[in-house]
Amino acid sequence: MTLRSRGSRARGSALVEFVLCCIVWVPLLLGTIFIGINVARSIEVTQICRDSGHMYAYGVDFSQAGNQAILVQLATGFYITPTAGNGVFILSTVMLVGPQQCQAGGLEPDSGSCPNLNDVVFTRRIVVGNQSLLASNYGTPNPAYISADGSISSTGYLTDGTMRVPGFPSSLNMTPGQSAYISEAYFSEPDLNWNTFTTNQGIYSSFIF
Repeated sequence: MTLRSRGSRARGSALVEFVLCCIVWVPLLLGTIFIGINVARSIEVTQICRDSGHMYAYGVDFSQAGNQAILVQLATGFYITPTAGNGVFILSTVMLVGPQQCQAGGLEPDSGSCPNLNDVVFTRRIVVGNQSLLASNYGTPNPAYISADGSISSTGYLTDGTMRVPGFPSSLNMTPGQSAYISEAYFSEPDLNWNTFTTNQGIYSSFIF
């Protein structure tokens, strides 16, 4: 009876130790899996964003349905369509406005006639995917001035305040009339929202060319 009692207590102690170990190690294991998946996807999103930006800077017109399909193909593994899904691409062309740009738009080269003189402004904006997921970190131009192919009229980028790019880094020195190309990509990860254990804010990447 004594030996049987001691054996029962030992088994009970082992069970308690096992449960305590599970309380510690299971969250650590799940956390490691979560971080690993997130890191892998972050690398993938960075590459996708870089590739889309390269193509855009080299003149690929992503307002065309065929070229939008290329972006969708790039994002294989993330559910995205040209107008919906779990991701979005935001592609922008920006330019530094100088006196010549004001005059070319029929305006005097002063801040009264040409309010965006000496500012970096949007001259094109194309969004592919679910645009409700993310507002650009570089600003959102007034859609009233954006045409079907994403181009923005000179009236808009010379005079409308929403055309200025507040998020453009001042360290990138541009000359008047020079353009730069911004690629932004964001993908949500609903499969990694594991109830109260983890909440995922998605993955964002951006490049300037």
